[in-house]
Amino acid sequence: MSVYLPQAALALLEGIGLALSPCILPVLPFILATAITKNRLRPFMIIGGFIFSFTLFSLLSRQLLSLLNIQQDALQTGAYILLLVLGIIMLLPSLEERFAGATGGLAGWAQKRMSGTIADSTAGGFLAGALIGIVWTPCAGPILATALIQIIQAQTNYEAFITVFSFGLGASIPMLIIAVFSQYLSAQLRFLSRHANALRRGMGVLITLFALLSLSGFNIAEWVVSQEARNSAVAAQESSSDPLHLQDGLAAPYAAPPVEGIAKWLNSSPLEMKALKGQVVLIDFWTYSCINCIRTLPYIKGWHEKYKDKGLVVIGVHAPEFDFEGRPENVERAIKKFNITYPVAMDNDFTTWKNYDNHYWPAHYLIDREGRVVYAHFGEGNYARTENNIRYLLGLSTAVPATNETGDIISVLQTPETYLGTGRAERESQEAINLPLHGWHISGDWKRTPEYLESARDGDTLTLHYRARKVFIVMESPAGQTVTADILNDGAAAATTDEALAKGTIAVDSSRLYEVVKNEKIRSGTLIIRARQPGLRLFAFTFEG
Repeated sequence: MSVYLPQAALALLEGIGLALSPCILPVLPFILATAITKNRLRPFMIIGGFIFSFTLFSLLSRQLLSLLNIQQDALQTGAYILLLVLGIIMLLPSLEERFAGATGGLAGWAQKRMSGTIADSTAGGFLAGALIGIVWTPCAGPILATALIQIIQAQTNYEAFITVFSFGLGASIPMLIIAVFSQYLSAQLRFLSRHANALRRGMGVLITLFALLSLSGFNIAEWVVSQEARNSAVAAQESSSDPLHLQDGLAAPYAAPPVEGIAKWLNSSPLEMKALKGQVVLIDFWTYSCINCIRTLPYIKGWHEKYKDKGLVVIGVHAPEFDFEGRPENVERAIKKFNITYPVAMDNDFTTWKNYDNHYWPAHYLIDREGRVVYAHFGEGNYARTENNIRYLLGLSTAVPATNETGDIISVLQTPETYLGTGRAERESQEAINLPLHGWHISGDWKRTPEYLESARDGDTLTLHYRARKVFIVMESPAGQTVTADILNDGAAAATTDEALAKGTIAVDSSRLYEVVKNEKIRSGTLIIRARQPGLRLFAFTFEG
């Protein structure tokens, strides 16, 4: 199983952030006391010992939690409660004194072990660092559970080791800086000691507030994302009164590549870019089972209706992600369902996709009247900006109409898009018990292919531990057949607005995206899909915050 570098990098950054948190203060004097020496290797040995003990402790804790079958949601709630208790202890002097008395034995034992000639040696620095890791881990535990619960969910112990090691390495970097510059920092500690009580009370307030907010369900990361989205919307409205200009245009516009290699044109006879000179063209790369593409369609259809008589030509280049999306009858059915009236070009061989060097669904390219690509946008969002650019290229008035960007904000903590076929499968768990967040597990006689999983008999089951408000899955059945499956959300019959899903049973009669979960708000849950007949094909999960 390969190790994903982004996960290790994220763990490294989380470790650095945690080391700069209040958890560093209880062990700061310990680090300084053990690092003050003329031996230049000693600080590095201290940090090496710290990484070793912290990694070992974390891996053993992971195995213990798995053996005890403790669910991640329960662990997270327990971590918040523990964090709240620690915050209250830091706020109340009487509780703080009792806590110090109860834990003083550990610090005394560690200090005793650090005395003597062995502790002063280079090798003794490794032992000192190992003890720092043991003393520090209980403090870091609650924050570790909240900050890393989404990333230390490795499928194997090897991946868990890499992730936890990266986290420990990140946490050790600030400590190494402290150890190397220990003599200078020792002088600065006098200031800290004079104001220790005020610092502890301030940290107690922050920790208590964080724990209370977390227990109430308020998510700081999601709030930050929402605020950024609101600020962007406000900025777009404030700029609407400015004279029209090309916003975020390409630094080097280029001649529009041809739309060619098309298997079939729908809603139009074949179009050529040379014949479209003098008009503004919007190229939209999409595929009909992509949830991100589906959410952009109302805007694209709106621009087509609003500006088709003013010189705008919209071309939907349909590039299939899965084989069934290359069948004309499926695309025609999707065009009818979504009420698309502008030209659609089926780019089954990805010829036009390669001409534009495209890599995304959806992707939008704006071409001016001279036939040059002057603007590109990938993914959802920026609808007001794109429409502003359309109006600019059409030479329309300076008044940009209000745009209702009502699409849901994608949560930074929701489960990522998850493919199930062997070609791109990830986060599959071999353990059905204690299924990690974002992980999935299959039981039964599923047939594996590069694109999808296919049930071989009644009772084949897939279980997913997700975090989202809505869950979608791309499914299909053998041609001309209807295959049914039970859909359970946290043990109850699932119900959504998808007509194929009724009372927890879904009828898969076409190759498309199905909505299988609709919660009131973003949360963690367990989704079970149980096939009632052979032939149920599952391709990929997508999610909405």
